[in-house]
Amino acid sequence: LSAHRARPLTSDLVRAAGLILTMGRSHAATAIALGGAGKVHTLVDYAGRPTELGEDVADPIGGDVAAYRHTADVIDRLLHLAVGRLARDHPE
Repeated sequence: LSAHRARPLTSDLVRAAGLILTMGRSHAATAIALGGAGKVHTLVDYAGRPTELGEDVADPIGGDVAAYRHTADVIDRLLHLAVGRLARDHPE
């Protein structure tokens, strides 16, 4: 991740993406407004909505290290579920 740099979401990025997974509904709404209808999902929804997680992945900004680790664990779990869905939906 050391080479990762955050950048603003643009309509060009949205257009180039085949699937967009967001942490929350507000991020999804922004991506849809930029032209992502039909390919934007929250990670929770795409992963099958584990009910104990609520609607969105909580943003740890401003929290301590434990909050960031918890969020990383939640994202890891959801990504495993999402990869399973991708494998089922696109078996090629």
